[in-house]
Amino acid sequence: MTELEQLIQSHQQRAFPPPDGAARREQWLGELTQLLSELQEQLIAAGVPQDNIRLLEVPLNEDVLGFYEAPGLCVRIGTSEVVFQPKGARIIGALGRLCVIGPRGRAKLIADVDDNGEKDAPPLHHTQAWRWFVYPEQERGGQFLLTKDSLAHLLKLVLG
Repeated sequence: MTELEQLIQSHQQRAFPPPDGAARREQWLGELTQLLSELQEQLIAAGVPQDNIRLLEVPLNEDVLGFYEAPGLCVRIGTSEVVFQPKGARIIGALGRLCVIGPRGRAKLIADVDDNGEKDAPPLHHTQAWRWFVYPEQERGGQFLLTKDSLAHLLKLVLG
């Protein structure tokens, strides 16, 4: 076997996700799909026409999860566009991240587990209940839990 063949073979063997990688990816995609579905429902209920909401497929490649496509969302509100773009599930100290990009700003949606305020909560694990926090790009310490009521605040941050 040539040196090139050995190099390629060793890298390909390391590229396959461990058995938990597939389960982790499916959990991430399920939570992401659920979040985007809830956002779509809330936006339509608030008056955004269905035709102004477009689903996206974003290619991602993560070391443990492998190559896959994750759903995203593009929403036209008036003359502005807001994009909910997944960035990945392999985030230090979190379960996943989306970027929310608008004409006047950006914010991050970070997935965390619901520890019910317990000080001695177990470490993050993808099988626990998820919740999403908004981290504005410009405000330090200005993070807040994403809820039906706080979606307007998130949109104000990125739409201006």
